[in-house]
Amino acid sequence: MSENDPQNDEQAGNSQQNLIGVDPLAWLSDEEKQSLQNESEVSEENASSSESNQSETPYTIKLNSTLTIRDASELMEELNQIDDMHNKILIESEELERVDTAALQLLLGFYLFAKDAGKKVIWNKPSEALCHAVDILGLKEVVDINSASV
Repeated sequence: MSENDPQNDEQAGNSQQNLIGVDPLAWLSDEEKQSLQNESEVSEENASSSESNQSETPYTIKLNSTLTIRDASELMEELNQIDDMHNKILIESEELERVDTAALQLLLGFYLFAKDAGKKVIWNKPSEALCHAVDILGLKEVVDINSASV
């Protein structure tokens, strides 16, 4: 048999036609099909309601007077605890007097990650020390810290 045999083409066409016309749920009773459809509708409703249940109350991160590499692991643990239910994150830093580059790198990395995830990050009363550190590193426009004061 050659590849261009019309009988082969006809058989291939029939098998494709049969595969396309097959109902994958044909083996289920009408009752079972209805049950599956109802479950699907309920799970879609749950998914849409969980999206609307996202908290409007901001998750608040309160920074102490110093933020150094020693505080980085504790800060990282707190940042990792923020769940998807919070769309707003409030970073309070008015008491921050001293910040080092390592801790600032963690904080700014989180800021950029949260923004990419569609979260609104608000710098609440950023301290002079924080603004100065961000300015020295040339990141004021990246983190939008000037206009974020509440």
